[in-house]
Amino acid sequence: MANELSNTDFDISDDDLLAMERRMLDAFDARSIDDLNALGFGELGVPVAWPDAEPRLCVKRLISSSDTEIESLLADIAAYIAALEPHVSIVPTQLRTVVNDHDRTVGYLVQPLLPAEHLLENVLPQTTPEVGHPAILAVRGAIVNSVADQVATLDSQLSNFTWHEGDLGFFDIGTPFMLVDGQARPITGAAMKPMPAVLRPVATKEAARIANEFATVRGNLEHAAISVARLGLDDWLDPVVETFNQVIDEPLEAEEIKARLAKRHKDMIMLKRLMKVQRTWATKVRRQPYDFFITDSFSGKIL
Repeated sequence: MANELSNTDFDISDDDLLAMERRMLDAFDARSIDDLNALGFGELGVPVAWPDAEPRLCVKRLISSSDTEIESLLADIAAYIAALEPHVSIVPTQLRTVVNDHDRTVGYLVQPLLPAEHLLENVLPQTTPEVGHPAILAVRGAIVNSVADQVATLDSQLSNFTWHEGDLGFFDIGTPFMLVDGQARPITGAAMKPMPAVLRPVATKEAARIANEFATVRGNLEHAAISVARLGLDDWLDPVVETFNQVIDEPLEAEEIKARLAKRHKDMIMLKRLMKVQRTWATKVRRQPYDFFITDSFSGKIL
């Protein structure tokens, strides 16, 4: 499957993608990204630059499952992109599948490799913090306008945006938070496979709670502000909060933002401990492959 959303040259072949998948499986077994040209850490995924020599694409593995589940997930992502495009420029993305050596279908996202200096998280440290900075106003506008549509929730962490020559871009579309009648549609099936089985009902409920926060202007702006603190952009927190407070009735508070970040970090530590228990059970007792990374995105480590 290839769903090209622009004329960008995505010239990674099916054979190259399968070779990438084999490298990913080896990395999962080794619990190491030393042999991957990794670009960063998500909570479950690690984007990889391709090819190793003169990389020009960012390739992100989603999950492995049945053909039906993967096609459904990619259809959700395509719908998510379509819902957000009126409000923010989406980095050109190709949705791909490959069948690996375990006869599992795997979803991949392929995007152009973005210059590091265009990432908003790298732009802000080079810029004097100020209330009403154009990039922060653009993020605020994308949030306010997308919430007004009530079709999809924008994952507004600042690390998901680019900023170049006055244009805002958005690239982290692998988790499609869609809405039905103004409420978050539960994330189930393939998207929850990395979660410990005993926690999937809890994780599904928590994902819906967060998505429902994203579905309100204040909740979405709060998550964006939390990401400012998470990125260590302390000088930016007060200007961002003040900029956001201009469009909401119940003001955000910097101390509240810091407290929520601390709680999130604590919750993620517990979740990752349980995932490690599940991995041991799957690999040592069930003798099954565990084809996910367990990452600590706060420290940038593979667990």
